[in-house]
Amino acid sequence: DYINIQVCARFTYGMPVQGKVNGTLCQNLYYWWWSPSTDALDNCATFAGQTDKDGCFSTSVSMQTYNLIDLWRYRPLEGKATLTEDGTGVMADASQSYSISFVAMTASFQSVDTYYRVGAPCNGQIGRA
Repeated sequence: DYINIQVCARFTYGMPVQGKVNGTLCQNLYYWWWSPSTDALDNCATFAGQTDKDGCFSTSVSMQTYNLIDLWRYRPLEGKATLTEDGTGVMADASQSYSISFVAMTASFQSVDTYYRVGAPCNGQIGRA
């Protein structure tokens, strides 16, 4: 499985910005007993590339980079990107936090019997919620 990443930049008047994107998508450790200077222990994927004619750069990162079961790691992923404009070298930074859900979908029981009896067959329909 992969996480799709897109970084886009536009000037205040709406035109796309051409430039180089560098970024990271990290899952951080809980730092409650040691200093945050242990960044090397964070699970991070890096990405880099050039924006297209629309001012966007797209890539994907493998989910295998992250440990979603370890209780000592935050489940949200922290994304950071820097865009360096071609020609001027002007830089712009952006960041975003991404929550991860373990729920692929939910189901609801519809048109079921009013009462449930242990061991008795249950009639009804299952629908996506």
